Amino acid sequence: MTRNIEISFVVGGNSTEFTTTGWCAPEAHGRWTDGKTAALLIPGLDRNRSYRCEVILGPYLHSAAITYQDLSVSVGGCQLFQGRLTKGGTVAFDIPVGLVQISQDLEIKFEIPTAVSPKDLCVSFDDRKLGMSFWKALLAPHENRRHILTEKLPAGVSESGFRDAAEMELSAQQNTENLFLDIVAYCPICEADRRLVARSAWLRDQLVCPVCQSLPRHRALMDVLSLCMPDWRTAAMHEVAPVWHAASAKFRKENDNYTYSYFDPSTPGGATHPVQGWRNENIEDLTFPAQTFDLFITQDVFEHLFRPDRAAAEVARVLRPGGMHVCTVPIANKGLPSCRRAQIVDGTIRHLQAPQHHGDPVNSEGALVTVDWGYDIAAYLDRHSGLTTTIFYIDDLTKGIRADAIEVLVMRKTVPVL
Repeated sequence: MTRNIEISFVVGGNSTEFTTTGWCAPEAHGRWTDGKTAALLIPGLDRNRSYRCEVILGPYLHSAAITYQDLSVSVGGCQLFQGRLTKGGTVAFDIPVGLVQISQDLEIKFEIPTAVSPKDLCVSFDDRKLGMSFWKALLAPHENRRHILTEKLPAGVSESGFRDAAEMELSAQQNTENLFLDIVAYCPICEADRRLVARSAWLRDQLVCPVCQSLPRHRALMDVLSLCMPDWRTAAMHEVAPVWHAASAKFRKENDNYTYSYFDPSTPGGATHPVQGWRNENIEDLTFPAQTFDLFITQDVFEHLFRPDRAAAEVARVLRPGGMHVCTVPIANKGLPSCRRAQIVDGTIRHLQAPQHHGDPVNSEGALVTVDWGYDIAAYLDRHSGLTTTIFYIDDLTKGIRADAIEVLVMRKTVPVL
C-alpha cells in the first residue's frame, strides 16, 4: 500500500472496515473501546515500506476517581507506544518495515488496562468497559505521510475527556444545529429517560441512545420481549451473534442463564473458538440438544442466511414447549413477496442481485444479505418451524421507537395439550 489510509470512527465513518475486537458502536463523537484490548486490522500493506500511524483519541475520565487512562500500542508483540493519557490529543508511532513483513494484514493492538465502566463507578447504567474514544486515525508510508496533529478535537474528545455519563450524553448532543429530531424518551433498555437526537430522516441508524447505544430496533425488541416474556431474566436464554451494547449487553448483565454464540465455518460446531473464546454455532445446524432454551434471540440475522428454512427448524428444535424466538429482521419488501439476493450453488455463492453487506461483529468484511424479506416471512417461518409467528411493528416516540425496518418477530412454541 503506497496511499494513505484514513479511518473515521464517527457515525457514518469507515471504521467498521478496520475494527475487529474490543469496540463499541460508532457515536457522534467517535468510537469507544470496550474492554482492556481493542484492535485494528489493516490489509494490503507494502512489506518493503515502513509506516507512520497517528490517532486522535481521548480517555474516559471521571472526576477524582479516574483521572487518567494508560495506553499501550503494539504490533506483532512489539510495543510501539506506551503512555498515560489525562486529556484528548494525538498519539503517534512508527511501524518499522520488519513488523510489516510479518503479515500483509497488519494488526494494531491497543491495550487499556485501566478501562472501567460507568456502572462500576456508580454513575450510570452503562456497563461497557470504556478506555479510549477514537475519532480519527491516519496510516501512511513514511515518504508521503502528512500530520493530523493540528486538526481540531471534536466535542467528545475534549482536553479533559469525559467526566461522567451525564457529560457523555451532553457531549454527544452538543451540536444541535440542523437536527431532524430532538426528543426526550423513555429508553426500554436503560429503563430511564434519555435525550435522543437524529440529524436525518433515516432514524434506524440515527436515533441512538447516548448511554446504552441502542437504536430504534433494539428498543423495539426490548419492548416486545418485556410484553411477551416479562420473566425473561430467569429464562434459559441464548443469543446468536450479539453486538455488545444495547439489548445484548442488558441480557448478558441481567440474566444469569444467558449464553451466546457466533459462527466461524473454520471451527467445529459446538467448539470454543481457538482465538476469540466464544462458542461456535451455525444456526442452520445447531449442536444444542432438543428443548434446551426458553428463549432464543437473533437480531438482524435471518436476512443473512442461505438456508433460513433450516435455521427456523433448528430454533424450533432447541426451544422448550412454551418457549419463544424473538428476533429483528428488516422487512425490506413490505407487502411484496420476499426475494432472494444470493444462494449457494455447487458450493459457490451465486448473486441474483448486486451484493449488499451489513455490519458483522466477527467479520470486518460484513455479512452478505441473502434475502429481502416481505411480510410473507411469517408464513415462511411457520411452514418450516411448526411454530406460530407474530410480527410486531411499533411506532412510539415516547420510547424512542420510530424508524423504517424495525419489525420484531415472535415465534412461539405451543405447549402440547395432553
